[in-house]
Amino acid sequence: MQRQRIVRFVDIDETVFHTTAHIKIRAEDGTLQKELSNQQWNVYPRENIIAKTETADFAEFSSAQKFFDESIPVAPMVEMLREWSYEMRTDPKHFRDMVVFVTARGDFDDREKLLDAFRRQLICIDDKEHFYISRTGNLSPDTRINGIHLSVAQRKKVEYLHYLMAEMPAVAELYEDDPKNIQDFLELKKEMPAIEYRAFLVKDNTITQVEN
Repeated sequence: MQRQRIVRFVDIDETVFHTTAHIKIRAEDGTLQKELSNQQWNVYPRENIIAKTETADFAEFSSAQKFFDESIPVAPMVEMLREWSYEMRTDPKHFRDMVVFVTARGDFDDREKLLDAFRRQLICIDDKEHFYISRTGNLSPDTRINGIHLSVAQRKKVEYLHYLMAEMPAVAELYEDDPKNIQDFLELKKEMPAIEYRAFLVKDNTITQVEN
């Protein structure tokens, strides 16, 4: 019997770690208009950003030191990651599984300090055979498909498709705090129906499976 392969997509901010980083919304002259949390940014209207009458300053999200010093682990999610890490290294049924952290952030200014935040939680982030980090924030703000600007959720969907098409797993799972990202992920079954999809909402330190 062919071994089942599972690809798990895991968001970082508010899913694995509670973050204190904020996006600063600035006017054309650079004046600070407001500060948004990660979750507030997910639903913030993009019209002014696209029109360039506002800019979004993500400087705090590139600081690995801030992430290391201030981020608070989401306990049940961290525990699951530790369990998966152990299984993927010791159980033949899970040797081919993988975990992809898909974050809306771009590159951090100190890669090792970022990884230290995971190492400190005993997550085997250095296991390059099973753990990957995908940063959709590296896509240009002007990135489009068919002339349409991509939302945060759509950028993540592009990454899901990239890995699913490359790996063709039996099962794809998503762990996310944003229901919109979950909705887009579950819609992938229309495009790649041979894969079984499972989605889990991480909220208030609780992991709940979402019906699809």
